[in-house]
Amino acid sequence: MLKTIEQILGLESLTYFDDRVPTLLVDFRKKTVIRPRRCVLPQVSLDEVNPPDASGVKESASWDFSQPDQAPEDDLNRVIWQSVKGSGSELPPPIYNLRRATEFPFNRW
Repeated sequence: MLKTIEQILGLESLTYFDDRVPTLLVDFRKKTVIRPRRCVLPQVSLDEVNPPDASGVKESASWDFSQPDQAPEDDLNRVIWQSVKGSGSELPPPIYNLRRATEFPFNRW
């Protein structure tokens, strides 16, 4: 990368190593290709909200969303899961990945 920047700016190589590495200039085109971009419209409504009788509506109405991490994590995960997968769907069990402090390589002193 450094060699390519040096070449673009017209500078000589700063070090022996810059001089020996391959250039990235071959990846750039000499003439700009200007093509119009195709607009991709969303496939879902951006204004859609959950219906008033959806699963978890009454329960989540009492939660505090004014600050991060104020809502109960397990209940929030269940409500989100059921809003996507259906109200009768079972939430998969949580996976906890804990290590003892002795397993970390930086705690060997």
